[in-house]
Amino acid sequence: MTSAPRDNASCGQRREALRPGQQVHRWTILQEAAPASTSNGRWRPRWLCRCVCGSEKAVLAQSLRLALRSPSGGSRSCGCLATERALRHGNNRGQRPTSEYLAWVAAKKRCTNPKNASFKRYGGRGIRMCEGWSADFGAFLEDMGPKPDVRMSLDRIDPDGDYAPGNCRWAPPDVQSRNRKGVRWFEFEGQPALLIDIARFFSMTRDETRALIRRGLLPVKALAVAPPVPDRLAPLVLDLNLVEPLQDQLHDYREAVLLDRPE
Repeated sequence: MTSAPRDNASCGQRREALRPGQQVHRWTILQEAAPASTSNGRWRPRWLCRCVCGSEKAVLAQSLRLALRSPSGGSRSCGCLATERALRHGNNRGQRPTSEYLAWVAAKKRCTNPKNASFKRYGGRGIRMCEGWSADFGAFLEDMGPKPDVRMSLDRIDPDGDYAPGNCRWAPPDVQSRNRKGVRWFEFEGQPALLIDIARFFSMTRDETRALIRRGLLPVKALAVAPPVPDRLAPLVLDLNLVEPLQDQLHDYREAVLLDRPE
């Protein structure tokens, strides 16, 4: 039977000692808890802790040590601390932080926390939150206002710009998904569009649309520079005199593909 490592094992370096009765921010350490196992078969020591709000939880020793030596990292409470911070701003519903507050917190983490999964695409390439917003959620909310719709999320108009007044908006999912680096844009009858927009317009698959573009059978050309994405997407418009011939070309293309397939 594999035994769990002791919490004070050195592993070649000195660790902060943890002990029952010790205070770690809002946690009070009660006693050792069952260790947590990892996918590679290793064991991670944990301590049973009680939060000042009364809830108890087994907390990783590593997270407690990080909280002791770091100004912001590690486990500091059961989660009530973050909730209270939101409530102090008065931005809560039913004693829970609003989505506006959570969007502000998430944006800050993307810009400042190297351990955040999205840091490489934000803070790692120089994206920041302006000082006024970063220091004060109230200033952020005053500039942005509440979400017009709960499905909207925080979007930067210039994907290379910071989270700052004038460069942020509440945007619906279809707008935000287009306003990203690496998205390939086309000009379709003088209108900016994605491949999926053109495909949906003609009730085609993306592969069929791509094939017709390569053959020069659609009024489409690639754009070298991505256009600004408006707050709301307008439907594509095409001269109706062109629609029927294009549908005939699509029919001929599909027939050719079927003939080329081995039986």
